Amino acid sequence: MTERIVVYLDGVDPAVAAGYAKVVDDPAAADVAIVRRAAPFEPRGGGFEVFFHAGRLEWTRRNWPRSWN
Repeated sequence: MTERIVVYLDGVDPAVAAGYAKVVDDPAAADVAIVRRAAPFEPRGGGFEVFFHAGRLEWTRRNWPRSWN
């Protein structure tokens, strides 16, 4: 491959990706978008439960990533 792929990043360090692809700020100018998100969860209180994520895992408007609009 002679040309570098053009990527839009959200939640990924551009300095890391720059070694592998051309990074752009506009999703419309990219060949592909890479979006990294932490899974939603319901925080649990106290004791052993604080070490685990649990509860609803679906995306809602409250935790919807801004880049998905």
